[in-house]
Amino acid sequence: MQSVVDSVAQRAVSYRSPGWCRMRLTGLLVAACLAGCAVRPITPPNLYQRLGGTGGLMLIVDEALARSLTDERIAARFEGVETHQLKRLMVAQLCQRTGGGCQYLGRDMRRAHEGRGIRGREFEAFLQHVSAAMERFRVPRKEQEELLALLEKDRRDVIVAR
Repeated sequence: MQSVVDSVAQRAVSYRSPGWCRMRLTGLLVAACLAGCAVRPITPPNLYQRLGGTGGLMLIVDEALARSLTDERIAARFEGVETHQLKRLMVAQLCQRTGGGCQYLGRDMRRAHEGRGIRGREFEAFLQHVSAAMERFRVPRKEQEELLALLEKDRRDVIVAR
């Protein structure tokens, strides 16, 4: 019986040694780090992030509108429109729709374009300018397609004259 007590006492002393404590603490820290990594799933960046956030959207919108305002096919559609306000609203809407967490407070697309008589070919011209803007800023093809698909969803609300 005495040998068992001595053995337990000897282990208790060795467990309290500084070397053992460091080894045990290191093991616990490594386990905690690995557990933390395993728990957090890696989420891929959303379209907003892949487009460069608000700054990237501002570049695309600025360029697309600059091109649209000088395009004789559609420039007349922007007469009487406050372009600074339009840019701000477009960036906010694209930010919201691409997952950026912004809140778009403007009118819905049908009301915003009501009475403007926009035709399909004019909508296509605007999309061409958005595409050209993304090309200029070297936006990858996948992101271009995703953004254009989002804008395409507005076709029925924007085009009132066929």
